[in-house]
Amino acid sequence: MYNLTKILQYGLLSRKVLDGYGNYQYFDKDRADNFLNGVCLSVSFPNSKMFYTYRKKYPQINWVVLAISSKVLYEKNCLFFPSNAACGFYRQYEQTVFESHEIFAAMFADEVYSKKGILLRRINLSAHHPTDVQAEVICLEGIEPDYVKFCVFDNMDHMHRFQSNYYALNCILANQDFDFFNQRIVGE
Repeated sequence: MYNLTKILQYGLLSRKVLDGYGNYQYFDKDRADNFLNGVCLSVSFPNSKMFYTYRKKYPQINWVVLAISSKVLYEKNCLFFPSNAACGFYRQYEQTVFESHEIFAAMFADEVYSKKGILLRRINLSAHHPTDVQAEVICLEGIEPDYVKFCVFDNMDHMHRFQSNYYALNCILANQDFDFFNQRIVGE
């Protein structure tokens, strides 16, 4: 929640832009995809492999998941990666390869190449989920606060405290039907 107030004021900004301002918190120190000029986004569900790791490493942090409007995908300059953008396999291609509608569709393909090899789409995986939970979109522009549809909190006290200052913001408490803080459920 440390960054949430600033995000709702200025939007989601790249690390490159934020480095010019100084005071912000981030956790992916390595940023192996080398896109410091981009904002990393997941499609339909957080990258639970990475999110779980950071939540366990930093348990003192009050985590919040932002739901961003899908309009970002066609209104902003975005790159689409069927698996983790840091996968070395992608480095052999020009950046323009990752800008097409076809590569976006490849995020939902029956087979996706990941750093562990070929990943097969699970037969009961919902159509709105990418094949690989680590698939990502890198937006090469800032994402204005208007694109934030709602925030998902895992703690009711934190949610109420935040809502008292941002009463117009849609806030949701994670529950078993709407839980972005655990593994992606295959059949949903």
